[in-house]
Amino acid sequence: MIFRASLLLALLIALTSASLAQASDAVRPKPIPDSPPARLETGCDPGRAEAFLDANNVNALLFNNGALGWRGGDAIYEVPRGSGKSPLFTTSLWVGGTIDGDYRAAASEYGPYEFWPGPVDVQGNVTPRTCEQFDRMWSVGRNDIEGYRSGGGFSRDLSEWPISWGAPFYVDTNLNNVRDPETEPRIELDLGDPGYGTRQIDLAAGERPDIVGDRGVWWVMNDVGNTHEWTESPPLGVEVRILAYSFSDARDWLNESIYYTYTILNRSGETITDLRASLFADPDIGYFEDDFIAGDANRGLLIAYNGDEFDEGSRGYGGQPPAFGIDILSGAAGAMPINRDISTGLPSTLVIVGSTQYFLWLDGTPITRGLGGFNTGDEVTTWIFDGDPVQYGYWSEERRLPEGIAGPQESLVGQPGDRKAAITSTPSTLAPGEQMRVDVAFLFGYRGQNRLQNVARLQDISDGVQAAYDTGGLPAIADVVVPYRTPPSPPPTTALVAPADGTDFDAGGRPDEITLEWTPVAGADAYLIDLATNPEFTEAYVQFRSFGSSLVVPASSLPGGLAPLTYWRVRPANWGGTSGPMEVRTFVYPVFQPALLLFSNGTPAFVEIASPTGIDPCGPAATSTEGCDEVGGNGVLNSFNSDETYVLGTLGPAGTEAVLAAFAPHDFEIRFTEAGSYAVYPFVGTVAEVTAIRVPFEVWDVGIERPFGVSNPTDDVQMIPILFADTGGSCAFNYGEGELFGQQATDRIYAYYPIDANEDGTTDNEDYAAYAASASALIPTDDACAEGQAAFDGPYSFIDFGKGRPLQRQVFVDNTETGDVSTLQGTVVRFYTNAPPVSSESSPRAQVALGAAFPNPVRGTLTIPYQLRAPGDAHVALFDALGREVAALADGLHTSGAHETTFDTSGLAAGIYTVRLTTTEARAVRQIAVVR
Repeated sequence: MIFRASLLLALLIALTSASLAQASDAVRPKPIPDSPPARLETGCDPGRAEAFLDANNVNALLFNNGALGWRGGDAIYEVPRGSGKSPLFTTSLWVGGTIDGDYRAAASEYGPYEFWPGPVDVQGNVTPRTCEQFDRMWSVGRNDIEGYRSGGGFSRDLSEWPISWGAPFYVDTNLNNVRDPETEPRIELDLGDPGYGTRQIDLAAGERPDIVGDRGVWWVMNDVGNTHEWTESPPLGVEVRILAYSFSDARDWLNESIYYTYTILNRSGETITDLRASLFADPDIGYFEDDFIAGDANRGLLIAYNGDEFDEGSRGYGGQPPAFGIDILSGAAGAMPINRDISTGLPSTLVIVGSTQYFLWLDGTPITRGLGGFNTGDEVTTWIFDGDPVQYGYWSEERRLPEGIAGPQESLVGQPGDRKAAITSTPSTLAPGEQMRVDVAFLFGYRGQNRLQNVARLQDISDGVQAAYDTGGLPAIADVVVPYRTPPSPPPTTALVAPADGTDFDAGGRPDEITLEWTPVAGADAYLIDLATNPEFTEAYVQFRSFGSSLVVPASSLPGGLAPLTYWRVRPANWGGTSGPMEVRTFVYPVFQPALLLFSNGTPAFVEIASPTGIDPCGPAATSTEGCDEVGGNGVLNSFNSDETYVLGTLGPAGTEAVLAAFAPHDFEIRFTEAGSYAVYPFVGTVAEVTAIRVPFEVWDVGIERPFGVSNPTDDVQMIPILFADTGGSCAFNYGEGELFGQQATDRIYAYYPIDANEDGTTDNEDYAAYAASASALIPTDDACAEGQAAFDGPYSFIDFGKGRPLQRQVFVDNTETGDVSTLQGTVVRFYTNAPPVSSESSPRAQVALGAAFPNPVRGTLTIPYQLRAPGDAHVALFDALGREVAALADGLHTSGAHETTFDTSGLAAGIYTVRLTTTEARAVRQIAVVR
């Protein structure tokens, strides 16, 4: 598929003319005479050569296919060298341009790559033998050059430096091993030059590789060696010569940067218009899923930095995480995220490359400032997030909305994640034989006191490098002095204004949103608002950002948890840091997450809270107490109840657990009472008719209940049971209507809400009484039941089927072997939704305590504190939502007292997990959320 350049250009009309009118100066050697168009692929094998650039504090693995850092296996772009930490997963060269109206490209993200080893000949061809011969990279260090001069050792690559194929060299007339730009010009041979393809470097005559830094690696590649499998594009017919180099220097910034020069030559025999070179980048600042990016138009710089102040994981940078930048010194036109989601269909990779190089989303619209940059207004740009993050500027990932514009809280600040982007050079038009040069710096900002200070250091480094490059070209970079800006003092502490400490929003009707207010302070660029369910701000922690003196927080965004108490504070911030000790206030507002409550073994928490024999389901007389330490009730789903008289089971493909989470935060109960209730049979025998019967139980929506809490009956709503008989009759609720686990089971129980009675003239909402009055008049005799009951329209109309059913397919299974359903009298089974399990430290029977795991939610390393009251064997393990143990965190003999264990969660899928501490005496659990 060919991406038509005319289509791209039409889409670009909406862009500001200035944003794409830039053009770099092409280097123009003499034309190649009689050069035919480049042929299609010639069967070259992919390049396999690689070389390390490790002269300084960077250990970078280079490849001769256009990639840097990764080609499969482990990614190697390590800074500081030897640390095991990396700011970059990979980059890859993209080259795109237009030939005779058609857009073509050579590009890749993670392979297959579309550059092959070797130069292109005068006919625009490359042979498999040429590719094989040039499957090599030449690496020369300053020590090799000095070793040759002094008569010591030097590398083979020095004596074989391929000057005949365009590798840069000079004549060292003053014999100081460093090229003097004023008197010793750089030489690069090309087609038509004497000695091209035949000359060897003459070290004895003073010829030296121009490696620029303390080590240089050179290689040559092309895009005509084989099929472009990734883009499915015809070749451009280009040859690319690359020199990568680095400096070994006491200056930290120079010692932690590397440089590339890409020389792109048109060998196609046709003019390539609007030729652009891009660097696709997958930056990972240590841990890969907590990053931000920024596009700096003034500096021609793509920045990647950590989205929070701590970089998690075993390969994370920890506190004060660094910033990484790709700086196109020779001129950049823009930077664009790689995004496949904003599209009207499934685009080809050629469309992805073309759209990216022209700074368009996949539906053809340009980047516009604000929010995520897609259809956010008329302010077009070619730089994603082009505001200054150091100043919390708009438009950056620190601040996605301009001052004074309201919007969703999650839109004010980006959510850190795994970012991918491409930075693109200014375009050139190349006639046959002409070339364009793209100089790139890979920069590293580190050793600041926080993440934004490291971004500022990166910006300062970029300024120094660019000034030197603009003044004296590549060699002048070695002479740069970078004056780092002094960070401002952190702003003073603010005073909290509202709500008052201890405000009870639970008693005040639970408003849909809460407004937090504080006093503005001088020197603050932003205010960080922290909320959590503990005063250490480690449990259920969330953070918001504001640029004024108040913040409206939707109730749905408050930290969730069992405890209704929320702690909050406000920290004024600038890039120098945040304020010191601050006031902490609390307010009461219970928040729940819409999900089932699961025991630590993954079983839904459907529990017996009152037994048929009247014993305490969790007391000493109970035979089974499964789940009592977790929620104060005995789990009965597929398990015996407290006196082993019944089991709660499911007949059908999916039980209550499949639907109940949608009704959170409300919990539900089945209560076996003397009064009972009226239930509906929607089918009588095999006839699609309905009838009603009296059943010995009631179903209730009991509102929001908490394990170990006291039930509040004022918010209870009685529901309408609907029954389904599997093998028995339709006139009574008994054991023998089905079978499960080899025992007799009852009818399947479903439950629906009554309709909102306000809609039919009655006075009470969800009026079960109105339904019951209608149903009681139609309770059939045995004969009538057997024949079916057609006249049920009245009570049936009181059921609100539109609200769905929170309970379904539940059956009680007889374990008394009497078949007598009256043995269930007095039973109350509660179906919990989203209140999280509590630690057994909340239970009077606790012998262990499991502290709050932190951070929670967690992206990387999880820390779990726990205590034992007495010495003994203990096992701490992590379980997934299905109850499977995924990791043993601690095991064996423990002393009494406090303990702590850690676990790297980066290998886990996102979701809810349970930490369980087990001893011979007790068990404690806590839930944690793993996010990506």
